[in-house]
Amino acid sequence: MRKLGVAIVGAGPYGLSLAAFLKSSDIDHCVFGPAMSFWQDNMPPGTKLKSDGQSSDLPAPGSGFPISRYQIETTGSFVVTQPITVEEFHAYGTRFRDRMVSHADPQTVATIRRDGNGFSLTLEDGEEVGARAVVVAVGVRSFTYLPRHLAALPADCITHSVEHGPVAALAGKRVAVVGSGASAIDVAAALHEAGADTRIITRRESVAFHHPPSHRRPLRHRIRRPDTGIGGGWDLWFYVNFPALFHALPEAVRLRVVETTLGPAPGWFMRDRIEGKVPILSGMTTMAVSADDGVVTFALKDRHGAAHRIEVDHVVAATGFRPDVARIAMLDPALASAIRTCGTAPALSRKFETSVPGLYMIGPVAAPSFGPVMRFVFGAGTTTPVLGRHLARRFPRAASTTVPLGPPAAAYGQAGE
Repeated sequence: MRKLGVAIVGAGPYGLSLAAFLKSSDIDHCVFGPAMSFWQDNMPPGTKLKSDGQSSDLPAPGSGFPISRYQIETTGSFVVTQPITVEEFHAYGTRFRDRMVSHADPQTVATIRRDGNGFSLTLEDGEEVGARAVVVAVGVRSFTYLPRHLAALPADCITHSVEHGPVAALAGKRVAVVGSGASAIDVAAALHEAGADTRIITRRESVAFHHPPSHRRPLRHRIRRPDTGIGGGWDLWFYVNFPALFHALPEAVRLRVVETTLGPAPGWFMRDRIEGKVPILSGMTTMAVSADDGVVTFALKDRHGAAHRIEVDHVVAATGFRPDVARIAMLDPALASAIRTCGTAPALSRKFETSVPGLYMIGPVAAPSFGPVMRFVFGAGTTTPVLGRHLARRFPRAASTTVPLGPPAAAYGQAGE
């Protein structure tokens, strides 16, 4: 059996960043999973990140490998206000892995269970791997949320927005996108441009597009509303800079803040792809929704009380995510049941440890414990250095039997594919 000091499950921004910090401390580790697969598989091609370039770095020790360096190497320039496409972000993350991570395995982890004082992981090919500690960094893909009235629709009539990379299969169909956030607008634009008869249904009065970034704001404006990597305002400044203090707040307060902070807001650059092209039914309350013979019918009421009836062939629910320990399928049931929760998310210590010693969780699943910043790549900057130092103290290097990161072309494809 391969034995590790630390197994990192998930090779997205948080997992790769933590692996870079463990490498710098010479900690025996391996990060499991295909690198940055969410950005390759679960967003329509051409989608752009809302965060600007300097807020999309994968943290690493020292000078690291910021996305600005990647862009300068590949294009010769870096413009901080220029939106980054998911294809470029995936390529950047893959290059980061190749440069900054010493041990990686592209296989997914099928099962995690306790084994004595440590853990045993079963990989997709059946291999067993032992680890003294496990860090779960699985992102949001497992936590899709559907409101009850949409969850009751037949499975062939509805998909969640996270299920859509390419949308060509829905070309020519009548599609309703439910929601008004970035995912809803990104998918709706992609559907319209692919030839689907698309409309957006939202209970909000309007779509709150982001404002274009400005790096020349007057000082008085910056004092009243300081900029952060996730938006502007003193509340966000607190969440970004003091996640440990947020952790000390009462649980009910933390849950309320995470639920209500930073509502749906698509990128400013999406306005031209939506307005005047995709109908937006705003201020709508869904009174009933039903499916019959492949046709989904919405009975809606607008803010003036007028009734509307909409018939479509398919529904895309851009209705967000809710972290839930019970939905992390790789956790052995006995292990999952031993994890104390904050709402449905794990209740984490100040060092991101669950109530099961040696089992840690980072990324969006940590938001109820550490605040809204954890829902963003930017949150890795306040997570991975802290956890990296903690693991270096708690699990000093042991004899390594991990498999080093192989040549990119042999194991993963060329960087940037």
